[in-house]
Amino acid sequence: MTKVEAVNNRTNHRNYLGSVVQGAAIGAGSGYALKYLIPLTKSETNNDEYRAKIKEIKEDHKKFGNLAQEYLSELRKTPEKSAAQDEFIKMFEGLKKGSKMKKGAVLTAVRNLEKNHPKEVGAFLSLCKELRTLTNESVSLHIDAYRTFLKKIRPTSFFLATGVIAGVASAIGVEISNSRKQSRTINKIA
Repeated sequence: MTKVEAVNNRTNHRNYLGSVVQGAAIGAGSGYALKYLIPLTKSETNNDEYRAKIKEIKEDHKKFGNLAQEYLSELRKTPEKSAAQDEFIKMFEGLKKGSKMKKGAVLTAVRNLEKNHPKEVGAFLSLCKELRTLTNESVSLHIDAYRTFLKKIRPTSFFLATGVIAGVASAIGVEISNSRKQSRTINKIA
C-alpha cells in the first residue's frame, strides 16, 4: 500500500464515521417526528378509557357552558336586537353553567316566532346553527388535543432508537454504494 492509498483510506474512514453520525442524527429527528405523525393505533383507541374520555368531551359540550355564555354576551351587546335574537336569548335565560336546555325549548321558541314574527324564524334557526357550529368546532379541538396528549405519552425512546437504527443503516448503505462506485472508477482508470 502506497502512502497516497493510506491517506485516501484514512480520509474515507473519517467520511464514513461522519456519514453514520449524520444518519443517526437525521434518523433520531425523524423518529421523534413520527411519534406525533403516526395516527393512534387501535390498541390506543380501542379501550374503555379512550371511549369514556371522548364521550365526556361530547357530553360536556351539550351542556350550557362558557362557549354559549360568550356567544350570548355578544348577542346581548347589540343595541337593537331582532325578534329572533330576543327569542334566542330568552331561550337560555335561567340556565346555569353545566345544565342542559329543555328538549322542547327550541321548538317552543320557533312556535312563538311563527305566531308573532314569522319572518324571523329563519334568522332564529341560523343563530341556533351558528352556535351548534361553534360547539362542534370546540368539540373537535378538544378531541384533537386529547389525541395529541395520547401521542405525547408514547415512549419516545422507541421512536428515537428506531429512527437512529434506520438512519445508521441508510448511511452505511449509501457509503457502501459510494465506495463501490469509487472502486469501479479507480479500476477503470487503472
